[in-house]
Parts: sequence; structure tokens; C-alpha cells
Amino acid sequence: VLASTEWFTKAQLEDAISERITDDQFEQWLLIMERITAHPLAHLAKSFIDRFRIGQTMTGLEETYPEPEVDPVTKQRFIKSYGQKRYSFAEVTVFMPGSGQLTINGKRLLEFFPHLGNREQLMFPLQLTRTLGKVDIVAKVTETGTSSPANAIRLAISRCLASLLPENEGKHRLRVAGLLTQDNRYAERKNPGQKKARKKPIWSVQFFLPDRSAFAANRCCSVIAVYEINV
Repeated sequence: VLASTEWFTKAQLEDAISERITDDQFEQWLLIMERITAHPLAHLAKSFIDRFRIGQTMTGLEETYPEPEVDPVTKQRFIKSYGQKRYSFAEVTVFMPGSGQLTINGKRLLEFFPHLGNREQLMFPLQLTRTLGKVDIVAKVTETGTSSPANAIRLAISRCLASLLPENEGKHRLRVAGLLTQDNRYAERKNPGQKKARKKPIWSVQFFLPDRSAFAANRCCSVIAVYEINV
């Protein structure tokens, strides 16, 4: 989210590029710029984006993460973060250093996610930052399906690691891999008059041809008549 700034208006953009543009061209330009700022590496294009923003401040592009706290009993650093995928909401607490324990809604990882693909999703940010077996994770998630809770927990774990680790070891690696970007896609609703969101009923055109038997009989009579005339 871009903070305290807004895109150029059409008139301001025309003054900046010294060229007249149509309304359609301006809307297309806005769409392209929004896609650039939504990219995980948008901070690398900060100077370019600043040229078309009012206020020239791009602090909103630099994601800020809370500072880790210290448990007074165990002396462990810990951080709490949240993640979401569709209708699954995850709350994750990561403790460092740890022994690699991971519990989800009070259950072990293998018990909560029996499918290998879901477990691999959770392990990916830990493998990428080389913290597998070095942190303890406690997660609470809304149980809606199988893949959505795994994706929500993975996002929350990635955000926790971005706060706990140095920038070059944590935040930078996770951002390049796309693990700090929330997936905002939802299943498209079924539309009225259609079988699904996009699937439409089959529509066929039927051609009504004349009766073939009558057509064949008329042709046969014509051939016989021609034969009799010739004879």
C-alpha cells in the first residue's frame, strides 16, 4: 500500500511527458503502474515510481515489520504475525532459538497436514532461510480446506522470519522468492444462467433439411422419365 501519495492526474502526466494522451491511454498507464508497485521487487524501482507520485514519498513500499520481543522466562526471542489465504486466517508465533518443534491448533505437523504438498509449503521459507530445526513454531489457523490453511501459515511464518533474521538473510531472500506477498485471489462466484463461474450452457444450431426419402423418390421418377423419353 502506498502511503500519503497518489498518482499523477491526467493533466499532470501530460505536463510531465510533454505529450497529450487520451482517457483510455491514461487508464492503461494507471493499470501498468499499479502492477509495477504490486510486484515483490517494486522497491528496486522506487526512483522511477517517485517521478509519477505526488509527494515523492515511497515509504509505503518498504514493508515494516515489528521488532522481536524476548520471553522473560526462556530468554528466547519471539515474534507474532498473521497470514491469510481466501477464508483461512493464521496466527503464528516463532521462537528463536528453538529445536524445530511445530504445532498447529495443538496438533503435530504430520497429523494436521497428512498430504506431503501442504507440509512442503510450510517448510519452504525455513529451508530458504536455513532455519529448519532452529526455531519453534506455534500456529493457530482457521480450518477451511487443506491448501488455504497451509498457504496462510506459510505467509505468517515468512513474515516472522523477516523480523527475526538480518535483512540479507531473511527479508531479501523471502521477498525475491515471493513469500512475503499475500495471495488475494478468491474463487469466482457462480453467475446466474451459467453452470459455473465461466462455464456456459451448450448452445447448438440445428439445421432442418428436407425429407431425404421424398427427395430420393422424386429423383428416381425423374430418371425413369428421362429414360422412357430416350427410348
